[in-house]
Amino acid sequence: MPSTDELLQSELWRGAVPCEIRLARDEVAEMSPPPPLYALVPRGAFLPLWHARDGRCATHFARSLPPGVGEMRLRLLPIRYDPVRVRGERHAATATPWFDHEGTPLRWGMTAGVLRDVTCGASDETHGTLPWKLTIHYRAYGARGGGGGGGGGGEDAKENDADGLIRCDDEESVRARFFNDLKEAMCVARGSAAAVMSMTRAAQADLWRSVVDGERRLAWRAEEALGSRRGGAESSSGGGSGKRSDARRRVPVRFYLLAGDARREVKCLGEVKIVSAPVFVVMREEEEAEDPGGERERERTTTTTRTSTVRSALAGLGVLAPTRAVCQGVALELDTELERAHATLKGSDHLLHVVVWCEA
Repeated sequence: MPSTDELLQSELWRGAVPCEIRLARDEVAEMSPPPPLYALVPRGAFLPLWHARDGRCATHFARSLPPGVGEMRLRLLPIRYDPVRVRGERHAATATPWFDHEGTPLRWGMTAGVLRDVTCGASDETHGTLPWKLTIHYRAYGARGGGGGGGGGGEDAKENDADGLIRCDDEESVRARFFNDLKEAMCVARGSAAAVMSMTRAAQADLWRSVVDGERRLAWRAEEALGSRRGGAESSSGGGSGKRSDARRRVPVRFYLLAGDARREVKCLGEVKIVSAPVFVVMREEEEAEDPGGERERERTTTTTRTSTVRSALAGLGVLAPTRAVCQGVALELDTELERAHATLKGSDHLLHVVVWCEA
């Protein structure tokens, strides 16, 4: 029978963000813009891959695109992952769509759920912002300064034209990013990425398909190969012998830090400070083999666990005035234990993605 953590994880995989997607105004070739497309985008999806595999955006906006852009639409990411094909077909920059939210260009390397949590604030009225309003662009990012439809200019444009954080060239790039994040999480939790490196091609393919297609059963099989079905942080021995031993478990967490009012919407992802940090959980065991009278009785073990919370972990990073935290669209109390949160709310890359607002 599945554990409570496994049931919660299954529910998270089913989670989706209601979206309203419009075509950028400067790419509308008709007298009036096409109606928006309404869709449920999985929280764990990467927007460029969702666009390529879902297909509804390209079909919905095809007639409204200017000459030339329509042909480029046909050369978007392959429907099925084929590394040979991907390496052999380097699409033109203009062939890959990108998205913005209310003028803020969205980075392809962040999942839809994290992007929504970052851009829409954390107030109790956040649900009133649904659906999440997105604008899709088929022209190359930065090709037209401050492009219509809101997006493409400003501080993020200057930063990301060079770094390629907005435009994604192919599925292979997204796949490589995901597995790099998974290796990072395994390194933090176990001290080595050997579990990922030793996965069979079939297990890697299952895990990637589970991310792209949202098939949780494939993830179960892949996580058995990783040895991570039990979830949570792994323990690494802290050395020492005798009557006392220490163990330090590490929780892989990625914080997205924002300054100011949690109710406001982010206008530039350059405002977000991203910090990946291992959070330590210390376990101490004390064994008592004799009673005060000297008569030997059965060994008793007393276990004391010092668990890091959201607040204490942030204090360790020098963030002393957090006001609000959100993970997987759920508001977290600042005294939430991160080890427990990781067991139930971690992403498919085994990182716990926590968006935090701090006093300016």
